[in-house]
Amino acid sequence: MTPKYRLLAEKITEYINNDKSANRKLPTERQLAQMYDVSRQTVREALNILLDQKLIYKKRGSGIYISDAYFASRNKIALIVPSREDYIWPIFISELKQSLAYFGYSLEIFDSKDSRKMEREILLSIRDAFVRGIISVPIKSCIPNPNLALYEQLFSKHIPTLFITDVYSQAGDQSYVKFDDFYAVYRLTGEILSDSDDIYGIFLSDLNCSLNRYSGYVQAMLEAGINPEDEHILWLNCDSIKEYRKSGRIEAMDPFIKGLYKSRHMNTSVICHNDEIAAAFYDMFSKKETLPFIYSFDRSYLSRLEQYSMISLCVPIKELTDVIAKQAVTLITENKPVKTILLPQK
Repeated sequence: MTPKYRLLAEKITEYINNDKSANRKLPTERQLAQMYDVSRQTVREALNILLDQKLIYKKRGSGIYISDAYFASRNKIALIVPSREDYIWPIFISELKQSLAYFGYSLEIFDSKDSRKMEREILLSIRDAFVRGIISVPIKSCIPNPNLALYEQLFSKHIPTLFITDVYSQAGDQSYVKFDDFYAVYRLTGEILSDSDDIYGIFLSDLNCSLNRYSGYVQAMLEAGINPEDEHILWLNCDSIKEYRKSGRIEAMDPFIKGLYKSRHMNTSVICHNDEIAAAFYDMFSKKETLPFIYSFDRSYLSRLEQYSMISLCVPIKELTDVIAKQAVTLITENKPVKTILLPQK
């Protein structure tokens, strides 16, 4: 027959695993004895087992606490990113780990490779694993995503999702941390107009955030009494970024750049969706002596390379990951939608 204190140790372990709060402190010995209708001596013997397992530790004069290592392992959040090795994501992952660790959470990282199929496989694996929540970067957010049904299934299992940097246009009351993309480009365009004779733009047609940036550009131009010209805008898509990563160029940029050669004024600026698009534009613009002023977003390592000349806007990475971590924990522990909009800075 299993001793009573061993059965109690199992029940306390189950209590720890089922606790949805972010509280590391356990009830007192007296409270545990009352909760499970056992003697305090039985409670002490059960706690000794958990102490030996390093599941808990005692702090003199303060109480009994779940160990840091165990607390972090059971408070795991899944992070779904387009890549764990490219562009801004390695430093983002590193900073987010630290930001979440402050709240006692750890990360399990998944690489979607910007693929709906891969995203679906990840969500199915998460469905069968123990995670408290999901932080996810939307894939081609303008296009209906069949995987949203899986996100909803996970939400019904109390595994909520916080979308970051963008949101799906067809989703309902989603939680997010994203940028004020409209106002960022609206403000930037207004500032550039004081120095530039012409402003061109390169945007992505399958991302909501990029469409919002284009809308900000159009609004600022119209308020300045300038009618935006179709030939001043190049529409690409997310696959163009994959093309750049693979070959170092984007073929669809060729006619756009040739048109810019012919019609550009002395002070011309180009607003690019992000640093990768800006880098591809710079690489393909052969007449470097007449290179336009280049503005972009994300402040990645590309924007800091000496070979490129660009001004990149972004929320400081530490500030961004701190906000994401706080909102993710709030979403998980309070079980209510969270919405945060940040303004990219120069």
